[in-house]
Amino acid sequence: MMAWNSTLERKTPLRAKTGFKRHQPHQRMQKEQSPKTKEKSSPGANRKPRRSVKSSLETHLDIVFSLYIRLRDAMDGGLTRCISCGALLPFGQMQCGHYFTRHNRSVRWDEENCHSQCVVCNCHKSGNLDGYTPNLIMKIGQERFDALNVRAHGIRKWSGDELREMIKHYTAEVKTLSKQKGINVKI
Repeated sequence: MMAWNSTLERKTPLRAKTGFKRHQPHQRMQKEQSPKTKEKSSPGANRKPRRSVKSSLETHLDIVFSLYIRLRDAMDGGLTRCISCGALLPFGQMQCGHYFTRHNRSVRWDEENCHSQCVVCNCHKSGNLDGYTPNLIMKIGQERFDALNVRAHGIRKWSGDELREMIKHYTAEVKTLSKQKGINVKI
């Protein structure tokens, strides 16, 4: 136990117990000089590993597909209704909400699985499935909802060519919907 005096000061200074001396000069460590025989590293040794082409295509498709879904659900002039809570917000404040998460690769880019959602429902309420489920069934019907559920639990691997084709398709759709609805979008 440490003793304290009546003025609440330490009787023994902290550095006395730790062995730390306050004004000890800093000793620099000298680098060892390596001999000329040291091996040189390859030019790309310090670089970050490159992302795969497929991963880059998926990221690009996510962006284009999100724009398409939000434009599809937008009204003329740019207002969009959240499928979960019904909030009416501008196009730019909405997100592409997935009923079955993006980890379900088979329905990641399925138009029946994705709808406009506000940030609160999509992020803060983890998709707000309590509101999403009845509204999705009302929008697409029970049969198509059941078929979506079956597709979501399947396994699907997308090839690079399929991803490129979907990027091409949804880019064209975004341009068309953007002109039709009067919403300026940068692709």
